[in-house]
Amino acid sequence: MVSNTYSVLNALSATPANNYTLSDHILSVTSCPPMDFRKIETSKYTAAAAGTPGVYTVTPSATIVGTHNLAISQFVKALGKVVTVTLQYTAIATDNATSICNAWRAQLAAGNWGLSLVASGTATLVLTTTAPNNFLSVTSTGTNAATTVVSPSPVARVGNGSDLSITALGDLLGTTAIVTTNNYAAYEFVYGSTQEKSTAGENALQISKHILLVNTGDANFAAFSSGVNSLNQILAALSTTNVANPETVSVL
Repeated sequence: MVSNTYSVLNALSATPANNYTLSDHILSVTSCPPMDFRKIETSKYTAAAAGTPGVYTVTPSATIVGTHNLAISQFVKALGKVVTVTLQYTAIATDNATSICNAWRAQLAAGNWGLSLVASGTATLVLTTTAPNNFLSVTSTGTNAATTVVSPSPVARVGNGSDLSITALGDLLGTTAIVTTNNYAAYEFVYGSTQEKSTAGENALQISKHILLVNTGDANFAAFSSGVNSLNQILAALSTTNVANPETVSVL
């Protein structure tokens, strides 16, 4: 079993010791539960990233007569599910690439599909995703295969407050909530794994995971994350220290 908790740190102190301390084996970070660093099994830092929407340019087959079908799939965060739409068109000899793409665009415009994208183009179908749903899957399913070129390639948006506000992270510790206009770096701690009896009497591994979200827009964030004696440096030191000899940790 995994027990997930998280906390949010929107405002940072200019004094590092006010944000985190390491004393007598206990790592104390503002908003986090105190953690015995000897029991921290893994820690991970994830930087915030603005992300890049993908642009998918679909060119119909040069063989006009026949079926020109596309399957478009996208995971839409706000819906919490994958949306799949199939565009269908059977072309005749008087059609051309523009009429095929016009038919595809008309079908996209006519349906309330829930896809997160903008359709444009003339003799091509250009699908530009909209954040935070920067990825698409476009598959040609007709008898006449279309060609899809992705440029620029999508990059996931990470740590955006509006995204995190609709993401199931676990139980919030404290009263400080995610601000949708902030961007957050994430510190993930996995610690204190223990064997516990389940209701069926079987042994089960209980893993505790805590996620700390830190506002990257705070003026003191750089010192918090990468300055001298920053939290990142502490975690790096702990990861290379023999926890049986914790006195070898010298940071702070």
